[in-house]
Amino acid sequence: MEQYLKILFHSFLFVCFSTASMADASNDIRDYHIVTESYAPLNFKSAKEVKGISVEIMDEILKRFDIQEKKYTVYPWARAYKTIQEKENTIVFSMVRNESREKMFKWVGPIYPSEIAIYAKKARYPILRDISEVVDGAKVGAIKNDIGEIAYLNAGGDKNLTYNVGSVERGVMMLDLERIDFLAAESLSVQWLMKVKKIDITQFHQVFHLNKTAYYIAFHPSTPDVLVKRMQEILDSLKKDGTYDKIIAKYLR
Repeated sequence: MEQYLKILFHSFLFVCFSTASMADASNDIRDYHIVTESYAPLNFKSAKEVKGISVEIMDEILKRFDIQEKKYTVYPWARAYKTIQEKENTIVFSMVRNESREKMFKWVGPIYPSEIAIYAKKARYPILRDISEVVDGAKVGAIKNDIGEIAYLNAGGDKNLTYNVGSVERGVMMLDLERIDFLAAESLSVQWLMKVKKIDITQFHQVFHLNKTAYYIAFHPSTPDVLVKRMQEILDSLKKDGTYDKIIAKYLR
């Protein structure tokens, strides 16, 4: 009996210490793989450096976790989205938060408002009264699994007409060169890239509004609530002390 109790006691201690170790690891932001994509001006690569509104916001958040060296992995959106669904200890920024994704992840934000729309050249297409007016044979550029594609399909768009452009930058260039007829994407990014690429934005217009939402930092659903809560508190403090507004002004004003 005494031997049995000893075994039981040691087993109990093993479980307790193992659980504690796992909790400590998963609560530590240093253990997380932080992933972003190229989606200017929120996040993008400039030479060897990752820059953008959400990147600088994340920099400040990590600084307040006392992390000075920041490491971000830049993936194409489809890979980033797959990674956060399949691998624990993963953070992806910035991600549009919507109803279909709500229960898939945990969230911190908002980082920035988001307006999703369909763009076209004024000379080629008028404003659409209904999504069904996107005619057969037209190419609707969008990034696979991105909010632009999701919003287009949720509005009743024809999946067979979608064409994966890979990135908003490539989509903007293809729209300008008339290799696609429409581009379903986030308005801020489309307008920013047209300005950067010196494309005459007056030649284009929004032909159909899809929705309005906001960008957030997304976490794998297994992430402890205590870590998510702490990051939300830090983001809120950035907004209160003026740091957030300074970052926004740097890129947009």
